[in-house]
Amino acid sequence: MKININPYNYGSSQITKLSDLDNDIGFIVGIHKSKTTQLLFEKWNIIRKKEYQNLPNLKKIWIPKELTLIEADNADQAPFLGCSSDCVIYTDVESESELPSTWSSFFNNYSETQKLTVKYGSNINSYKSK
Repeated sequence: MKININPYNYGSSQITKLSDLDNDIGFIVGIHKSKTTQLLFEKWNIIRKKEYQNLPNLKKIWIPKELTLIEADNADQAPFLGCSSDCVIYTDVESESELPSTWSSFFNNYSETQKLTVKYGSNINSYKSK
C-alpha cells in the first residue's frame, strides 16, 4: 500500500512525500511503517540518523542530488537499516564518485554490511515509472 504523508493529510493515497515536513516526518512515517512502500524526498530535505529504519515494505526511494544532508556516523545509524533488501534508491547523482560530501557513506546500508541498490543518473520520471 502506498501512503501520502503531507502536513495537511496523514491519510492514504499515492506516495509518501517528504517536502513540507521537517523534524516530524520520521515520527509520522513510523506510525505507518507497515504501509510505507515509497519515499520521495525533495530538494533541501535532511535525512537524519536512524530516521527510516525498519520499514519492511519499502520498495523504492527517490533522493535528489540537492538533498542537503544524510546523517549516519556508522552502519547502526544508517537511515534505511532494517528495510527490505530489494528496496532500490533512485538518484540523479550521476555516479557513486559524485555523491555529495554531505551524504554519509552509510546512506544506503540496509544491514551492517549490505547496501541497497542505487540507480545513479536516474530522473524523477524513471523513479515514478518503476
